[in-house]
Amino acid sequence: MLSERDKLQLENLRQMGLNLEIAQPIRFFCYFPVEPSAKGAAVRLREQGFKTDFEDAGEGIAMRWTLFATKTMVPSEIHISRANDTVSKIVKALSGQFDGWSVGH
Repeated sequence: MLSERDKLQLENLRQMGLNLEIAQPIRFFCYFPVEPSAKGAAVRLREQGFKTDFEDAGEGIAMRWTLFATKTMVPSEIHISRANDTVSKIVKALSGQFDGWSVGH
């Protein structure tokens, strides 16, 4: 089920003129305290068809590792909901935090 935040985000994209019937790169944001967890999540997400990239926020940051997971899909409620579920479950299983999505690379 899609959250109110996600529904609002889709509505904002629609109002900005984005054609929500055409596949777009959707980027999902995930945070991890340690590199091995981020890398483990990346492997699992790639198995689900996502492209992944990392960023190290540096020493002293609790959720130091940012994992970007991108998948091209039609940004419909059902596709976003399914992708959110997939990403969220993988990230949670590896002690990470899932923080939503955006359209773009």
